[in-house]
Amino acid sequence: MGHRNQGYFVRFVCSVASSASYLLFLCGLYLTRLLNSQEIYFHSLPTIDKHYAPPPSNLALIVMTLTVLASILLLLSVGFLSFWQLYYSPATPPPSRASRTTKSTASCARA
Repeated sequence: MGHRNQGYFVRFVCSVASSASYLLFLCGLYLTRLLNSQEIYFHSLPTIDKHYAPPPSNLALIVMTLTVLASILLLLSVGFLSFWQLYYSPATPPPSRASRTTKSTASCARA
């Protein structure tokens, strides 16, 4: 990655990290609503009414588990990469064109 692309790369990595955290939030919200609806059903067995939600299928639980695990791994890896780019990456500006051309002409003059 060149020096001129680093800002775009850091923005991309940070946006992926924020998207992964938003996905984890939505999965957690879905799971808590699902568990709360099941809890309401089990505590009020004599009065079965509109609060009942059918239990999720095995496929839905497997997909949700894999989604949560993949988003946690993504958040950890991309979070580490964004931390590395923000704090440990050199903050020196790229060399100017003038300094690059003078170095190349100086090396050609020596030969």
